[in-house]
Amino acid sequence: MERKILIELIEHEVSVRTDNRGSVMDLRHFASGRLNGLHIAEMKPGAVRGNHVHDKDEIISVIGGAGICEIRVEDTISMQKESLIVDKDMVVYRIKAGINHTVVNKGKSSFYIVCFYIK
Repeated sequence: MERKILIELIEHEVSVRTDNRGSVMDLRHFASGRLNGLHIAEMKPGAVRGNHVHDKDEIISVIGGAGICEIRVEDTISMQKESLIVDKDMVVYRIKAGINHTVVNKGKSSFYIVCFYIK
């Protein structure tokens, strides 16, 4: 018998939450080793995700967000703030643990972010 090597994940294996900002696919069940909390999120026009802090470093990969994705970070201890507009269609950022962060879609089309935490 031939073994299937490409298997579509069924609904109970992948949690998808949808709201007016877009969808979030929760893949943390499949993250292992050094990764934790693996998510893929759709960012619809005008969507804002975040304004929160994690106790672990977070890796965020922006896919298709050039010129429309804004990332805001704030160190609440030093009160240092930064904001940038993503200038590439595929880029990866690391946000240090304890840093408040927000992702905003300032454009007219959707883009995606892939996020996970480093243990």
